Amino acid sequence: MARSGIKALRALQRTIDDLAYEIRGAVDATRTTLRCIDGIGHLVAADILTEVGDPARFATKAAFAMANGTASIEASSGRVRRHRLNRGGNRQLNKTIHTAALTQIAHRHTEGRRYYERCLARGKTKREAIRALKRGISDRI
Repeated sequence: MARSGIKALRALQRTIDDLAYEIRGAVDATRTTLRCIDGIGHLVAADILTEVGDPARFATKAAFAMANGTASIEASSGRVRRHRLNRGGNRQLNKTIHTAALTQIAHRHTEGRRYYERCLARGKTKREAIRALKRGISDRI
């Protein structure tokens, strides 16, 4: 039973490797510059390309941010100015951008990590800093 389980796992791993190779080739064939952004590998780039489709349909960075849910919504009251999470837009694309943001934060020598730390130093909460970083990544995309 153990041998058949190991054989099945090895077969699945070969399938995963083959699919990853195909995805890498497909992303490279598009000649996209998404891979230049820290935290975006071939799989994440493939997710973004699949979800966005034709990038020309977004007139501005702000329109793209609204479409992917990284544009924050003002929730101010009186003298207190704050912004909250936008729960609209393409949630799959938002999750992909979130993954790229967390990857940048996890690696000390990325521009995203330095930006995150500057946000924290200015008094933003961790959630606010991640939200700001996600918007920056969205603008680069």
